[in-house]
Amino acid sequence: MGFELFIALRYLRAKRKNVVISFISFLSILGVIVGVSSLVIVTSMYGGLISQLRQKIAGATAHITIIPIRYNYIKNPERVLSKIKNVEDIIGGTPVSYLKGLIVGNISSEGCVIKGVNFKFPKAIDGTIFKLKRGSTKDIENGTSGIVIGYELAKRIGVKVGNNVKLIFPQGRLTPFGLSPTIKKLKVVGIFSSGLYEYDSMWGYVNIKVANKVLNIPQNGSQFIDLKVSKVDKVKNIEHRIRTFLGDDFSFSDWIDRNKPLFSALKLEELGLFLAISLIVLVAALNIITTLTMMVMEKQRDIGILLSMGAVRDSISKIFIYQGLIIGVLGGIIGTVLGVLLSFLCGKYHWIRVDKTVYSLSYLPFKVNWMVVLFIFIGGVILTLLATIYPARKGSRVNPIEALRNE
Repeated sequence: MGFELFIALRYLRAKRKNVVISFISFLSILGVIVGVSSLVIVTSMYGGLISQLRQKIAGATAHITIIPIRYNYIKNPERVLSKIKNVEDIIGGTPVSYLKGLIVGNISSEGCVIKGVNFKFPKAIDGTIFKLKRGSTKDIENGTSGIVIGYELAKRIGVKVGNNVKLIFPQGRLTPFGLSPTIKKLKVVGIFSSGLYEYDSMWGYVNIKVANKVLNIPQNGSQFIDLKVSKVDKVKNIEHRIRTFLGDDFSFSDWIDRNKPLFSALKLEELGLFLAISLIVLVAALNIITTLTMMVMEKQRDIGILLSMGAVRDSISKIFIYQGLIIGVLGGIIGTVLGVLLSFLCGKYHWIRVDKTVYSLSYLPFKVNWMVVLFIFIGGVILTLLATIYPARKGSRVNPIEALRNE
Protein backbone atom coordinates (compact mmCIF):
# COMPACT_ATOMS: atom_id res chain seq x y z
CA MET A 1 0.00 0.00 0.00
CA GLY A 2 1.41 3.38 -1.02
CA PHE A 3 1.69 6.06 1.63
CA GLU A 4 -0.86 8.19 -0.30
CA LEU A 5 -3.56 5.55 0.08
CA PHE A 6 -2.54 4.95 3.72
CA ILE A 7 -2.94 8.65 4.56
CA ALA A 8 -6.24 8.86 2.63
CA LEU A 9 -7.65 5.97 4.66
CA ARG A 10 -6.29 7.49 7.86
CA TYR A 11 -8.01 10.80 7.13
CA LEU A 12 -11.33 9.04 6.48
CA ARG A 13 -11.08 6.99 9.68
CA ALA A 14 -9.64 9.61 12.00
CA LYS A 15 -11.82 11.61 14.34
CA ARG A 16 -11.84 15.14 13.11
CA LYS A 17 -12.02 18.20 15.29
CA ASN A 18 -14.29 19.84 12.74
CA VAL A 19 -17.66 18.12 13.08
CA VAL A 20 -18.98 19.91 9.99
CA ILE A 21 -16.46 18.21 7.68
CA SER A 22 -17.20 14.84 9.23
CA PHE A 23 -20.93 15.35 8.73
CA ILE A 24 -20.49 16.45 5.10
CA SER A 25 -18.32 13.38 4.44
CA PHE A 26 -21.10 11.19 5.76
CA LEU A 27 -23.61 13.02 3.56
CA SER A 28 -21.35 12.49 0.54
CA ILE A 29 -21.27 8.73 1.04
CA LEU A 30 -25.00 8.67 1.82
CA GLY A 31 -25.72 10.71 -1.31
CA VAL A 32 -23.84 8.24 -3.51
CA ILE A 33 -25.62 5.31 -1.83
CA VAL A 34 -29.07 6.85 -2.30
CA GLY A 35 -28.36 7.97 -5.87
CA VAL A 36 -26.92 4.68 -7.08
CA SER A 37 -29.54 2.51 -5.34
CA SER A 38 -32.36 4.71 -6.68
CA LEU A 39 -31.05 4.46 -10.24
CA VAL A 40 -30.74 0.67 -9.96
CA ILE A 41 -34.31 0.41 -8.62
CA VAL A 42 -35.78 2.71 -11.29
CA THR A 43 -34.05 0.98 -14.20
CA SER A 44 -35.02 -2.44 -12.81
CA MET A 45 -38.61 -1.32 -12.38
CA TYR A 46 -38.98 0.02 -15.91
CA GLY A 47 -37.00 -2.89 -17.32
CA GLY A 48 -39.36 -5.33 -15.63
CA LEU A 49 -42.46 -3.35 -16.62
CA ILE A 50 -41.52 -3.10 -20.30
CA SER A 51 -40.37 -6.73 -20.43
CA GLN A 52 -43.57 -7.99 -18.78
CA LEU A 53 -45.81 -5.90 -21.02
CA ARG A 54 -43.93 -6.99 -24.14
CA GLN A 55 -44.22 -10.62 -23.09
CA LYS A 56 -47.94 -10.37 -22.33
CA ILE A 57 -48.79 -8.40 -25.46
CA ALA A 58 -46.71 -10.66 -27.70
CA GLY A 59 -48.44 -13.69 -26.22
CA ALA A 60 -51.93 -12.21 -26.38
CA THR A 61 -51.96 -10.84 -29.94
CA ALA A 62 -50.81 -11.67 -33.45
CA HIS A 63 -47.17 -10.90 -34.10
CA ILE A 64 -47.80 -10.04 -37.76
CA THR A 65 -51.11 -9.35 -39.51
CA ILE A 66 -51.37 -9.68 -43.29
CA ILE A 67 -53.81 -7.11 -44.71
CA PRO A 68 -55.24 -7.26 -48.27
CA ILE A 69 -54.81 -4.12 -50.38
CA ARG A 70 -56.85 -4.71 -53.53
CA TYR A 71 -59.93 -6.28 -51.92
CA ASN A 72 -61.92 -5.94 -48.71
CA TYR A 73 -61.11 -9.48 -47.70
CA ILE A 74 -58.77 -12.37 -48.53
CA LYS A 75 -60.58 -14.78 -50.83
CA ASN A 76 -58.43 -17.83 -50.16
CA PRO A 77 -56.37 -17.40 -46.97
CA GLU A 78 -55.23 -21.04 -46.98
CA ARG A 79 -53.62 -20.52 -50.38
CA VAL A 80 -51.79 -17.45 -49.04
CA LEU A 81 -50.60 -19.45 -46.03
CA SER A 82 -49.29 -22.21 -48.31
CA LYS A 83 -47.14 -19.64 -50.15
CA ILE A 84 -45.35 -18.54 -46.99
CA LYS A 85 -45.17 -21.85 -45.14
CA ASN A 86 -41.44 -22.16 -45.88
CA VAL A 87 -40.56 -18.70 -44.55
CA GLU A 88 -38.14 -19.17 -41.66
CA ASP A 89 -39.27 -18.26 -38.11
CA ILE A 90 -43.01 -18.49 -38.81
CA ILE A 91 -44.66 -20.76 -36.24
CA GLY A 92 -48.12 -20.68 -37.76
CA GLY A 93 -50.83 -18.57 -39.36
CA THR A 94 -54.61 -18.41 -39.15
CA PRO A 95 -57.38 -16.57 -41.03
CA VAL A 96 -59.17 -14.01 -38.82
CA SER A 97 -62.03 -11.54 -39.06
CA TYR A 98 -62.83 -8.68 -36.68
CA LEU A 99 -66.11 -7.16 -35.54
CA LYS A 100 -66.78 -4.12 -33.38
CA GLY A 101 -70.08 -3.85 -31.64
CA LEU A 102 -72.08 -3.85 -28.45
CA ILE A 103 -72.36 -6.82 -26.12
CA VAL A 104 -75.44 -6.96 -23.87
CA GLY A 105 -75.36 -9.05 -20.71
CA ASN A 106 -77.58 -9.53 -17.66
CA ILE A 107 -76.86 -6.20 -15.97
CA SER A 108 -75.30 -3.88 -18.57
CA SER A 109 -73.89 -3.50 -22.06
CA GLU A 110 -70.35 -2.67 -23.18
CA GLY A 111 -68.51 -1.91 -26.39
CA CYS A 112 -66.39 -4.83 -27.51
CA VAL A 113 -64.08 -6.23 -30.18
CA ILE A 114 -65.01 -9.68 -31.41
CA LYS A 115 -62.36 -11.71 -33.18
CA GLY A 116 -63.34 -14.60 -35.41
CA VAL A 117 -60.65 -17.30 -35.45
CA ASN A 118 -60.13 -20.54 -37.30
CA PHE A 119 -59.34 -23.34 -34.88
CA LYS A 120 -57.82 -25.46 -37.64
CA PHE A 121 -54.60 -23.48 -36.98
CA PRO A 122 -54.14 -23.53 -33.18
CA LYS A 123 -50.46 -22.50 -33.23
CA ALA A 124 -51.35 -19.06 -34.55
CA ILE A 125 -54.36 -18.28 -32.37
CA ASP A 126 -53.91 -15.65 -29.65
CA GLY A 127 -52.63 -17.12 -26.41
CA THR A 128 -55.44 -15.39 -24.47
CA ILE A 129 -58.11 -17.76 -25.73
CA PHE A 130 -56.29 -20.71 -24.17
CA LYS A 131 -55.90 -18.98 -20.78
CA LEU A 132 -59.40 -19.86 -19.66
CA LYS A 133 -60.52 -19.23 -16.10
CA ARG A 134 -63.75 -21.09 -16.76
CA GLY A 135 -65.38 -23.05 -19.55
CA SER A 136 -64.00 -24.61 -22.73
CA THR A 137 -63.43 -23.70 -26.38
CA LYS A 138 -64.60 -27.08 -27.73
CA ASP A 139 -68.00 -25.77 -28.83
CA ILE A 140 -66.67 -22.92 -30.95
CA GLU A 141 -63.88 -25.14 -32.28
CA ASN A 142 -66.64 -27.35 -33.71
CA GLY A 143 -68.40 -24.39 -35.29
CA THR A 144 -71.11 -23.96 -32.66
CA SER A 145 -72.26 -20.38 -32.17
CA GLY A 146 -70.60 -19.79 -28.83
CA ILE A 147 -68.35 -17.00 -27.57
CA VAL A 148 -65.36 -16.73 -25.25
CA ILE A 149 -65.05 -13.33 -23.52
CA GLY A 150 -62.59 -11.63 -21.17
CA TYR A 151 -62.91 -11.88 -17.40
CA GLU A 152 -63.32 -8.13 -16.83
CA LEU A 153 -65.89 -7.87 -19.62
CA ALA A 154 -67.89 -10.77 -18.18
CA LYS A 155 -67.82 -9.12 -14.77
CA ARG A 156 -68.99 -5.77 -16.15
CA ILE A 157 -71.98 -7.12 -18.05
CA GLY A 158 -72.79 -9.71 -15.38
CA VAL A 159 -72.56 -13.04 -17.19
CA LYS A 160 -71.12 -16.46 -16.42
CA VAL A 161 -70.32 -19.53 -18.48
CA GLY A 162 -73.61 -20.91 -19.80
CA ASN A 163 -75.36 -17.52 -19.93
CA ASN A 164 -76.48 -16.00 -23.22
CA VAL A 165 -75.34 -12.60 -24.48
CA LYS A 166 -76.70 -10.43 -27.24
CA LEU A 167 -74.25 -8.94 -29.76
CA ILE A 168 -75.26 -5.90 -31.81
CA PHE A 169 -73.14 -5.00 -34.85
CA PRO A 170 -73.49 -1.94 -37.11
CA GLN A 171 -73.10 -4.15 -40.17
CA GLY A 172 -76.59 -5.08 -41.33
CA ARG A 173 -79.07 -4.88 -44.16
CA LEU A 174 -80.87 -1.93 -45.65
CA THR A 175 -84.63 -1.84 -45.00
CA PRO A 176 -87.35 0.68 -45.91
CA PHE A 177 -86.87 2.11 -42.43
CA GLY A 178 -83.09 2.50 -42.80
CA LEU A 179 -80.08 0.37 -41.96
CA SER A 180 -80.96 -2.47 -39.62
CA PRO A 181 -78.08 -3.63 -37.37
CA THR A 182 -77.19 -7.29 -37.06
CA ILE A 183 -78.15 -8.90 -33.76
CA LYS A 184 -76.63 -12.21 -32.66
CA LYS A 185 -77.50 -14.22 -29.58
CA LEU A 186 -74.59 -16.38 -28.43
CA LYS A 187 -73.88 -18.61 -25.49
CA VAL A 188 -70.84 -17.83 -23.29
CA VAL A 189 -68.78 -21.03 -23.43
CA GLY A 190 -65.60 -19.69 -21.82
CA ILE A 191 -64.05 -16.79 -19.90
CA PHE A 192 -60.36 -16.01 -20.40
CA SER A 193 -57.87 -13.94 -18.44
CA SER A 194 -54.79 -12.72 -20.31
CA GLY A 195 -53.45 -10.47 -17.53
CA LEU A 196 -53.84 -7.45 -19.82
CA TYR A 197 -56.73 -5.25 -18.73
CA GLU A 198 -57.36 -3.84 -22.21
CA TYR A 199 -58.00 -7.31 -23.66
CA ASP A 200 -59.80 -8.76 -20.66
CA SER A 201 -62.26 -5.84 -20.62
CA MET A 202 -63.01 -5.54 -24.35
CA TRP A 203 -62.27 -8.70 -26.32
CA GLY A 204 -64.23 -11.78 -27.24
CA TYR A 205 -63.65 -14.74 -29.58
CA VAL A 206 -66.04 -16.57 -31.88
CA ASN A 207 -65.65 -19.07 -34.69
CA ILE A 208 -64.59 -17.27 -37.88
CA LYS A 209 -67.70 -18.55 -39.69
CA VAL A 210 -69.88 -16.52 -37.32
CA ALA A 211 -67.86 -13.33 -37.93
CA ASN A 212 -67.76 -13.87 -41.71
CA LYS A 213 -71.53 -14.25 -41.85
CA VAL A 214 -71.99 -10.86 -40.19
CA LEU A 215 -69.40 -9.27 -42.50
CA ASN A 216 -70.88 -10.91 -45.63
CA ILE A 217 -67.56 -12.63 -46.34
CA PRO A 218 -67.53 -16.11 -47.93
CA GLN A 219 -67.07 -18.88 -45.36
CA ASN A 220 -63.68 -19.86 -46.83
CA GLY A 221 -62.43 -16.24 -46.77
CA SER A 222 -61.22 -13.87 -44.05
CA GLN A 223 -60.51 -10.21 -43.41
CA PHE A 224 -56.88 -10.78 -42.44
CA ILE A 225 -54.31 -13.45 -41.69
CA ASP A 226 -52.60 -13.51 -38.29
CA LEU A 227 -49.10 -14.95 -37.96
CA LYS A 228 -47.12 -16.11 -34.94
CA VAL A 229 -43.32 -16.06 -35.19
CA SER A 230 -40.51 -17.49 -33.08
CA LYS A 231 -38.47 -14.26 -32.99
CA VAL A 232 -40.90 -11.57 -31.93
CA ASP A 233 -38.29 -8.79 -32.04
CA LYS A 234 -37.42 -9.57 -35.67
CA VAL A 235 -40.89 -9.03 -37.15
CA LYS A 236 -39.72 -6.34 -39.58
CA ASN A 237 -37.16 -8.68 -41.08
CA ILE A 238 -39.74 -11.49 -41.30
CA GLU A 239 -42.23 -9.14 -42.99
CA HIS A 240 -39.62 -8.32 -45.63
CA ARG A 241 -39.13 -12.03 -46.33
CA ILE A 242 -42.88 -12.63 -46.54
CA ARG A 243 -43.22 -9.80 -49.05
CA THR A 244 -40.87 -11.60 -51.46
CA PHE A 245 -43.40 -14.48 -51.58
CA LEU A 246 -46.63 -12.45 -51.67
CA GLY A 247 -45.61 -9.42 -53.72
CA ASP A 248 -47.34 -6.05 -53.32
CA ASP A 249 -50.91 -7.30 -52.94
CA PHE A 250 -50.69 -7.19 -49.15
CA SER A 251 -49.54 -4.81 -46.43
CA PHE A 252 -48.44 -5.71 -42.91
CA SER A 253 -49.13 -4.66 -39.35
CA ASP A 254 -47.07 -6.01 -36.46
CA TRP A 255 -47.36 -6.04 -32.69
CA ILE A 256 -44.51 -3.57 -32.24
CA ASP A 257 -46.12 -0.88 -34.43
CA ARG A 258 -49.53 -1.40 -32.83
CA ASN A 259 -48.09 -0.81 -29.34
CA LYS A 260 -45.41 1.75 -30.22
CA PRO A 261 -47.14 4.67 -28.37
CA LEU A 262 -47.24 2.63 -25.15
CA PHE A 263 -43.59 1.58 -25.23
CA SER A 264 -42.44 5.04 -26.37
CA ALA A 265 -44.27 6.63 -23.43
CA LEU A 266 -42.71 4.16 -20.98
CA LYS A 267 -39.24 4.79 -22.41
CA LEU A 268 -39.73 8.56 -22.11
CA GLU A 269 -40.90 8.19 -18.50
CA GLU A 270 -37.89 6.00 -17.74
CA LEU A 271 -35.48 8.55 -19.26
CA GLY A 272 -37.07 11.45 -17.37
CA LEU A 273 -36.96 9.63 -14.04
CA PHE A 274 -33.39 8.44 -14.71
CA LEU A 275 -32.22 12.02 -15.35
CA ALA A 276 -34.09 13.35 -12.30
CA ILE A 277 -32.59 10.76 -9.94
CA SER A 278 -29.14 11.23 -11.50
CA LEU A 279 -29.21 14.68 -9.88
CA ILE A 280 -28.89 12.92 -6.51
CA VAL A 281 -25.55 11.49 -7.60
CA LEU A 282 -24.56 14.94 -8.91
CA VAL A 283 -25.39 16.52 -5.54
CA ALA A 284 -23.33 13.80 -3.84
CA ALA A 285 -20.41 14.67 -6.14
CA LEU A 286 -20.75 18.36 -5.22
CA ASN A 287 -20.71 17.34 -1.55
CA ILE A 288 -17.45 15.50 -2.20
CA ILE A 289 -15.95 18.67 -3.68
CA THR A 290 -17.04 20.59 -0.59
CA THR A 291 -15.73 17.92 1.77
CA LEU A 292 -12.31 17.62 0.16
CA THR A 293 -11.91 21.40 -0.24
CA MET A 294 -12.63 21.92 3.44
CA MET A 295 -10.27 19.07 4.27
CA VAL A 296 -7.50 20.71 2.25
CA MET A 297 -8.01 23.86 4.30
CA GLU A 298 -8.01 21.86 7.56
CA LYS A 299 -4.90 19.83 6.66
CA GLN A 300 -2.71 22.74 5.56
CA ARG A 301 -0.18 21.94 8.29
CA ASP A 302 -0.06 18.23 7.39
CA ILE A 303 0.40 19.04 3.71
CA GLY A 304 3.19 21.47 4.55
CA ILE A 305 5.00 18.83 6.66
CA LEU A 306 4.67 16.20 3.92
CA LEU A 307 6.05 18.59 1.29
CA SER A 308 8.94 19.64 3.54
CA MET A 309 9.79 15.96 4.10
CA GLY A 310 10.18 15.40 0.36
CA ALA A 311 6.71 14.39 -0.81
CA VAL A 312 6.05 15.48 -4.38
CA ARG A 313 2.96 17.48 -5.27
CA ASP A 314 1.50 14.60 -7.31
CA SER A 315 1.46 12.51 -4.11
CA ILE A 316 -0.53 15.23 -2.33
CA SER A 317 -3.03 15.19 -5.22
CA LYS A 318 -3.31 11.40 -5.00
CA ILE A 319 -4.18 11.57 -1.28
CA PHE A 320 -7.33 13.59 -1.98
CA ILE A 321 -8.14 11.70 -5.18
CA TYR A 322 -7.98 8.45 -3.22
CA GLN A 323 -10.28 9.91 -0.58
CA GLY A 324 -12.90 10.86 -3.16
CA LEU A 325 -12.46 7.51 -4.93
CA ILE A 326 -12.95 5.60 -1.68
CA ILE A 327 -16.16 7.56 -1.01
CA GLY A 328 -17.39 6.84 -4.55
CA VAL A 329 -16.50 3.14 -4.55
CA LEU A 330 -17.84 2.55 -1.03
CA GLY A 331 -21.07 4.42 -1.75
CA GLY A 332 -21.36 2.76 -5.17
CA ILE A 333 -20.95 -0.77 -3.81
CA ILE A 334 -23.41 -0.26 -0.93
CA GLY A 335 -25.87 1.53 -3.23
CA THR A 336 -25.67 -1.16 -5.91
CA VAL A 337 -26.15 -4.02 -3.43
CA LEU A 338 -29.03 -2.16 -1.75
CA GLY A 339 -30.69 -1.36 -5.11
CA VAL A 340 -30.40 -4.93 -6.41
CA LEU A 341 -31.67 -6.36 -3.10
CA LEU A 342 -34.69 -4.04 -2.98
CA SER A 343 -35.46 -4.71 -6.66
CA PHE A 344 -35.38 -8.46 -6.02
CA LEU A 345 -37.65 -8.18 -2.98
CA CYS A 346 -40.10 -5.83 -4.74
CA GLY A 347 -40.27 -8.19 -7.72
CA LYS A 348 -40.70 -11.32 -5.63
CA TYR A 349 -43.23 -10.08 -3.10
CA HIS A 350 -45.10 -7.56 -5.33
CA TRP A 351 -44.64 -4.68 -2.91
CA ILE A 352 -45.63 -1.92 -5.34
CA ARG A 353 -49.24 -2.12 -6.53
CA VAL A 354 -50.45 -0.11 -9.54
CA ASP A 355 -53.72 0.64 -11.29
CA LYS A 356 -54.20 -2.20 -13.77
CA THR A 357 -56.52 -0.05 -15.89
CA VAL A 358 -53.48 2.10 -16.75
CA TYR A 359 -50.61 -0.39 -16.96
CA SER A 360 -52.58 -3.63 -17.53
CA LEU A 361 -50.74 -5.04 -14.50
CA SER A 362 -51.76 -5.17 -10.85
CA TYR A 363 -48.18 -4.76 -9.56
CA LEU A 364 -44.84 -3.48 -10.79
CA PRO A 365 -42.49 -6.26 -11.90
CA PHE A 366 -38.73 -5.77 -11.47
CA LYS A 367 -36.01 -7.10 -13.75
CA VAL A 368 -32.36 -6.38 -12.94
CA ASN A 369 -30.26 -5.71 -16.02
CA TRP A 370 -26.70 -6.40 -14.90
CA MET A 371 -25.14 -4.41 -17.74
CA VAL A 372 -27.19 -1.34 -16.73
CA VAL A 373 -26.27 -1.91 -13.06
CA LEU A 374 -22.58 -2.05 -14.01
CA PHE A 375 -22.97 1.14 -16.06
CA ILE A 376 -24.61 2.94 -13.10
CA PHE A 377 -21.88 1.80 -10.69
CA ILE A 378 -19.03 2.81 -13.03
CA GLY A 379 -20.79 6.09 -13.87
CA GLY A 380 -21.17 6.94 -10.18
CA VAL A 381 -17.50 6.18 -9.47
CA ILE A 382 -16.32 8.24 -12.46
CA LEU A 383 -18.49 11.19 -11.39
CA THR A 384 -17.09 11.12 -7.86
CA LEU A 385 -13.57 10.79 -9.28
CA LEU A 386 -14.10 13.90 -11.40
CA ALA A 387 -15.28 15.71 -8.28
CA THR A 388 -11.84 15.20 -6.70
CA ILE A 389 -9.91 17.06 -9.43
CA TYR A 390 -10.37 20.59 -8.07
CA PRO A 391 -9.64 19.87 -4.37
CA ALA A 392 -6.71 17.61 -5.30
CA ARG A 393 -5.12 20.36 -7.43
CA LYS A 394 -5.79 22.90 -4.68
CA GLY A 395 -4.09 20.64 -2.13
CA SER A 396 -1.05 20.09 -4.35
CA ARG A 397 -0.54 23.87 -4.75
CA VAL A 398 -0.23 24.55 -1.02
CA ASN A 399 2.93 26.50 -0.22
CA PRO A 400 4.66 24.51 2.59
CA ILE A 401 6.40 27.59 4.02
CA GLU A 402 3.15 29.57 4.27
CA ALA A 403 1.32 26.53 5.66
CA LEU A 404 3.86 25.97 8.45
CA ARG A 405 4.24 29.69 9.19
CA ASN A 406 0.47 30.04 9.69
CA GLU A 407 0.55 27.12 12.12
